[in-house]
Amino acid sequence: MGFSSVKQEVIEALLSGDYGHEVRGDIEIKNLLSTGAVTAAAVVDIIKRSRGVTTLVHPIIWLQKLMCMSSRERGGTSSFTFWSHRRCLSVFISDLRIMRFFIENEKGRALCHSCGGLVATTFKRRDVPFSDSKGFAQNILVGVCDQCDQVVVIPAQSTPAIRDARHKGVKPIEASLPAIYLDVLDLAAFTVDNRASTDFRRYLLSYFVHKTAQKEDQLGQVVERYEMAIRLFPEKRGVARRRLSLKVPQAVSDDLRLLCESSHLNTSNVIKSVVFDIQSQIIESPKQPLLRELRSFAAVLG
Repeated sequence: MGFSSVKQEVIEALLSGDYGHEVRGDIEIKNLLSTGAVTAAAVVDIIKRSRGVTTLVHPIIWLQKLMCMSSRERGGTSSFTFWSHRRCLSVFISDLRIMRFFIENEKGRALCHSCGGLVATTFKRRDVPFSDSKGFAQNILVGVCDQCDQVVVIPAQSTPAIRDARHKGVKPIEASLPAIYLDVLDLAAFTVDNRASTDFRRYLLSYFVHKTAQKEDQLGQVVERYEMAIRLFPEKRGVARRRLSLKVPQAVSDDLRLLCESSHLNTSNVIKSVVFDIQSQIIESPKQPLLRELRSFAAVLG
C-alpha cells in the first residue's frame, strides 16, 4: 500500500469519525486528539501537508483495520511514519466506511500493552483517571481487556465526555488590567525562554500564585507588593487596559482565592501584586536558581 493511499484512508477515517483512542491504563493527557484539545480537522490539515514517509507497512488488524501514526514537524513541514504493532502504537485509525458507535458489553479485539499482544475486549462504562492524577472522566464507554481488566481502547464517541471532564478540572481567571501588567508578564516569559509563546504567561502566573500561597510569610507581603505595583505603574485616567483571561488548575484557583481572602484585595489587585513580584524576581533582579527552574518548566511545556 503506497503512502498516498494510506494518507487518504487516514483522512477519510478522521473526517467520518471512524477512529478510536488506545490508552495505557489511564487517559494520556498529551493525546490532544482524544481530549478534544486538537480537532480531527486540524490533524487532517497536517496530514494533507505531509509529503513523505520514512517507513511504511500495511495497516495491522484491530477490530477491522488499524494503522499507527506519528509525526515530526521540521521547518513547517510534516513527515509521517507508519509502524508495525511491534514498534510503536500511539494513534489508531480504523478503516470503517460508516460511523461506528459501540455499546456496552459489545465484544472486540485490541492490543493490550500490559498483556503484550492482541486480546479480546469488552466495552464497559468506567471512571478513567487522567495520567496526571488531577481528575478523571466519569462513566465513559471504554474497551477493557478481558484478561487484565485494564482500559485499552477509548472510542471516538467518548471524546466529548473526556474533553468536558478536562474543562471541568480547570477554572477561569478574568481580570481587566492596565496593559503594562500584561507587557511585564510577556517580557518575563521572554526572559525565561525567548522561544516561549505568550501562553507561557499562564504557567508563569500560576507558578507565582501557587508559590506565594504556600508560604505564610509571603501572604503578608501581597498588600505591600500591590502598593508598590501601583506606585511603579500609576493608573492615570485613560491608561490603556487589556483583559487577562486564563484557565488554570483548580489548585491554582484555590490559591488565588486564598490570597484574595487573606489580603482583602480583589482578583485584579492580587494579580497586580503577583505581577510585581514576577517583575522583581525575573526582570529587575533576576534570580538565577529561579530562572533555571522556570527554564526547565518552559522546556518541558514547549
